[in-house]
Amino acid sequence: MEVAKRKSSRMRADWPRAEVKRVGAVCEVLAQGKASYITVLRIGELTTLTDYLIICSGATKIQVRAIAERLRTKMKEQGATLLNLEGYKEGLWVVGDLGDIMVHIFEEETREFYSLERLWGDAPQYHFEG
Repeated sequence: MEVAKRKSSRMRADWPRAEVKRVGAVCEVLAQGKASYITVLRIGELTTLTDYLIICSGATKIQVRAIAERLRTKMKEQGATLLNLEGYKEGLWVVGDLGDIMVHIFEEETREFYSLERLWGDAPQYHFEG
């Protein structure tokens, strides 16, 4: 997959510690749910939409839904508020809104088609390997 070959910054060295902890916790939840190609984009300096985008993939619609359900469950257990979860029924592209973090869970072909990493190419990126 093209995303894995992108150059990345060092999240832990370059980014604020409190934010790294929160973003890292979300990435861990996704990785434990078997999400692949987890990429973090720090977009807060480019837009007021959110501070971070976390983008990951699932091999099938069923896996995308399972990852999204795990995100919902684990965030609730951790006391975090998941403001919204869109696209769950379709299972091609699910978006979870945590306020300062937006999580995009894609079916692999859908991710390649929309290529958010390319769209936000000016943002510092980090590829999470859990």
